[in-house]
Amino acid sequence: MVWLLQRTLSDRLFYWNRDTGETTWDRPDAEHIEMMDQLPEDSIATNGSPNCLNSPGTPEMPPFIHPYKLVPFDRFRMAEVGAEEDFSKPPAFPIWRGLPNLLLYAFFFTPFTFAILQQTGMDGKGLDPYDSKRAPSRSAWIVAAIYYTMVSLLCIFLFTVLPDAWYVPRSKWLISLLALLICAIWFQQALTFRYILLSPRLASLKKNRDIKYKLCGNAYSTMNPRNLSNYISITVVLSEFFQFLAVTFHPSVPWLCQGVREEDEAFIVKLQRYLPEALVPTYAFVLDRYLEILLAVLVAFVALYLVLIGRFVQSQAPPSGSLATIISEFMAGTFFTAVVARLLSVANQLSADRRVSRMVATLCLFVYATTAVFVATIRAFGHSRIDLLYLPKWLCVERILKGSVGFFAALLPKPTSSTGEVVCTPILDGPAFQPLDWVNRLGPLLFEGFALTIVLLHLYLLRRWHPTCSVSFVIRVRKALLGIAAWGQACAFLMLLLPWQGWLVLLITTWALAMAVLVSLAVFKVFFSPPNFENEAPNVQQMRLQAERDRIFKKGADRAVQSKKRTSRLSRAVPSFKETCQGQVKVSVPNNPLPPPPPPPVAPATGGGPRGPQGGYGWFASNL
Repeated sequence: MVWLLQRTLSDRLFYWNRDTGETTWDRPDAEHIEMMDQLPEDSIATNGSPNCLNSPGTPEMPPFIHPYKLVPFDRFRMAEVGAEEDFSKPPAFPIWRGLPNLLLYAFFFTPFTFAILQQTGMDGKGLDPYDSKRAPSRSAWIVAAIYYTMVSLLCIFLFTVLPDAWYVPRSKWLISLLALLICAIWFQQALTFRYILLSPRLASLKKNRDIKYKLCGNAYSTMNPRNLSNYISITVVLSEFFQFLAVTFHPSVPWLCQGVREEDEAFIVKLQRYLPEALVPTYAFVLDRYLEILLAVLVAFVALYLVLIGRFVQSQAPPSGSLATIISEFMAGTFFTAVVARLLSVANQLSADRRVSRMVATLCLFVYATTAVFVATIRAFGHSRIDLLYLPKWLCVERILKGSVGFFAALLPKPTSSTGEVVCTPILDGPAFQPLDWVNRLGPLLFEGFALTIVLLHLYLLRRWHPTCSVSFVIRVRKALLGIAAWGQACAFLMLLLPWQGWLVLLITTWALAMAVLVSLAVFKVFFSPPNFENEAPNVQQMRLQAERDRIFKKGADRAVQSKKRTSRLSRAVPSFKETCQGQVKVSVPNNPLPPPPPPPVAPATGGGPRGPQGGYGWFASNL
């Protein structure tokens, strides 16, 4: 029989027999016991209690989200806040295991996030999801269940049972229905931001300057370049840059009509065809079948995202692991704006008869947009083991703001004429420069102004909440890229106000100069700038001194090697000289040559002039 060691909500250990289902507090008489919580053998006492978790000299165990917190059934009863757990009998172990258990955790994670937010509002302080002694109360679970049931029924009712006139693509009635869903998303995101403010560990970030790693040249950083998880976190900055560039060349922005020359028409058409794909689907304006394929891909992405969350909870993975990085930074960070914008675009552009597809798109949008902001906090609890970490408060506000840009981009219509036809398309005959009226300019003008405001707010918060990242060069690169994106949106805004054919040329030229200056400054900073010794970390100072000693030693060793080489060359040249002179001059060299004789003694002065015979002052001195 195989006994498994399990942990209760209050960190007390009990034993469960996998074959018979028996549970007990006492250690059974068994040769083999599997430890599901991955504790070392010496930490298990005879009474089944952990005896080394808090002992001095023992490494601190990484926190994890206890799986029992996500199952609000009576058999997995969560202790009420502030109440003692009932230890009269050990808790029963779940019958299902493996994949069904993983899917259960994935399904309940969404209401679990709202239950934590509700419990935070009831207590007035943030509830730590990694705290094994505290969990959402029964009332918090009930409120979360009611809220998600209402939102689900709202999506089912609003997007399936109304007349077809409400579901005309990009109509004002459909946009008003989607606006109700967006308000529900913003409501939960605002509760998440309040939860972060009430949690002191999430509202601040402390940089670790004690240990730095060498990147290249004179560049040192607290980020370990050999840790691949750090590069996953950097993808958030790169995707943010391309998404804001996509805002500048959104398909609804009339660059072709009032911002380019006639010879640049082909270039701007391709630019507005492919670059906005980083934010919204551009092909979706003409192909309805493409929307269904895109929806299938997005649903698969959201399902994989939830399955990975279930695996994270089931495996009790630490927040500093690679799985937490993939969930929090990659799937919920790098792709956040693109996924929410695409899901809303699909719901806004599907035909009126595609009701089920529209309902699925809205449900996926709500689940993903609300949980993606909450999972931004899961890595903050393992900050002592993470090199590159963002401030959770910054991540929450950043995703809310960028999600708002994605919502605006998905709902923005293309310019149309009085007959309803799309204008500002490539013109084969005639000039391309045809400025639009102010009715068609108003939507893109508000969009570019809103996006520019969001970028400037990003730059302000990066300075106001410094540091927003544990690695300084990531903050500098982010500010530089946001500045380049802000200039592009400013040019698009001015192009809409003041039509001119040279706006595109001006924008591309200034962007090229800015990127050249940015790369030049980076190269100079890394390879040619003098090192800064004032804020030098101890390990960096030790590495620098060791490198200097190695350089001096190598220089001296090179000199010794060169001297030895010259000596060996001379020793090889002497026999050849003797062979050439052999038989002509016989030189007898004694085995033990005598030392050179000392110099002769100086003769005393004997007169012979006012300064003596040797021209000195001997005579004058002898007559004093």
